[in-house]
Amino acid sequence: MMRAFRTIFAFTLAFALAGQFSACSNGDDYLYDEDQSTFIEVSAEMAFSFDSSSTRAKSDTLTPADTLIFIANILPSKSIKIKRYLWTMDGETLSYDFSFRKSIEEPGLHKIAFFLETYLGDTLSDTLSLLISNPPVLDENKFIPALHSQGLPTSGGVSFAWDAYDPDSIAALYYHFTIEGIVDTVVPEQGFTYWGDLPPLEHLQWSVQAINEFGFASREKIHGDFFTRGGIGEAGLTGAVTTSAATSGSGQFDFSVNVTVRDTFDRVVLTKDFPNNNLTTGPFAVSPLSAGRYSIEVSIPEYPDFAGDTFDVTLQAGEVLDLDTITLRDTVRPHIAVLAAGSAFTKIDTLDYSDTLKFLVLDSGTPSSQLTVSAFLESTLLTETAVSGDTFTVILPSTARTWNRRLLDIVAIDASKNKTVRNYVIEGADSWFRSNPNPTLITSDSVRLYILDNNRYGFKPDTFYFHFGNRKIAQYANDVPLYSQTFLKIEFNEGENTIMSGIRYTNGITQWKRWTLIRNNSTGGSP
Repeated sequence: MMRAFRTIFAFTLAFALAGQFSACSNGDDYLYDEDQSTFIEVSAEMAFSFDSSSTRAKSDTLTPADTLIFIANILPSKSIKIKRYLWTMDGETLSYDFSFRKSIEEPGLHKIAFFLETYLGDTLSDTLSLLISNPPVLDENKFIPALHSQGLPTSGGVSFAWDAYDPDSIAALYYHFTIEGIVDTVVPEQGFTYWGDLPPLEHLQWSVQAINEFGFASREKIHGDFFTRGGIGEAGLTGAVTTSAATSGSGQFDFSVNVTVRDTFDRVVLTKDFPNNNLTTGPFAVSPLSAGRYSIEVSIPEYPDFAGDTFDVTLQAGEVLDLDTITLRDTVRPHIAVLAAGSAFTKIDTLDYSDTLKFLVLDSGTPSSQLTVSAFLESTLLTETAVSGDTFTVILPSTARTWNRRLLDIVAIDASKNKTVRNYVIEGADSWFRSNPNPTLITSDSVRLYILDNNRYGFKPDTFYFHFGNRKIAQYANDVPLYSQTFLKIEFNEGENTIMSGIRYTNGITQWKRWTLIRNNSTGGSP
């Protein structure tokens, strides 16, 4: 509570009266002069920082680990004539500074006061209230039921107990207790009994955390679990599923888990899907099953690249077998193919120049949104993105439009960090020779293939090439810009044939052109 005092001097007698002014006097006659009096006020505050946005308070509840700034405000200013000032805590001196930073480590309720005495002997003060409390301590290793307890009753009550204490011995404790999906309550005792019915052969999770009356929660929290009993001769199993994608640090995505149970005669006893499980943990529970031996298969049908796991188990009557965490691994690399006329799966390594190239990128262990694909033009990154609808588009820069071949690498990495690299050669954008039209249809029993050089740089042809099937034909130019050769229809495969026509110049530069020759046995006509 702030206090201020008015001091009136008359002759040689000083009277200290409660008020808000410090009096001034006439040196000759010691008469009180109200016009020369000064208003003085003090206030105390505490905050976590000197920042103007930091909240300032007169009372608070903190832990011994918290550090506070104690601030004294003086009106009209600290330049008034002050005889002395100090801070006290519970009557003991705390500091001789106007403002200071300090941690109060002694638990309990404290009164912190700021005192100021003027040169005329007036005393002004203001008081703060501060409660210091340590969080309660909860024993994480001492509780019942024990972890993975089996055969707890489904009716008639299940009891829980734990141990906690207040290290300061000043605060009452309460406990936030939950049974996942069933109970969420606060209790005053170190124990709780649930009298309601519980599902049979179920794996249930429970938790408790201590909280003192000042709102401080224990740093510790008990996470327990238990299994309820089933009917006579009944058993169950439970487990969790994670994947190599989760352990690789990739982003999370949902998936469904399929669990198939077979008996010793390989007959399917039960098959069940558990949808919308998170990548990091896909819990499942299967019950009731008769006690006995089984083969269990766990898989992710939506993403078949994750290899399923199969193992044998023995189930005991009245118990639920916990399979713990099963990790399914994806070791299959993504598939990359050129999206071109014909088939997207055409295995070609040489591409005609185009401003825009499209590739099909497929992976059965990753959603397309998390399949990372990159394009490199001769080691320079062009683009890196997630695939949209399985299609990856590469837009070549204008600098890629040249007469020579360029090297393009497409790199795909799935959520499990499996990596595929496909290398392509992009033909030159400017062609220096003419060849047969693309496509060319064989209309008789033979066909003539030709190459006509028309480069504008004065390069001299050295060798002409025709490549198709397993045949590689080379012919020296002999200073002639034109070369042609006639082939029989039967020398080509039925349907489409890829022909590579090329010229090697005397300066070592080689240009190629790929085109399609079509043989159709039903087609006839003149050559």
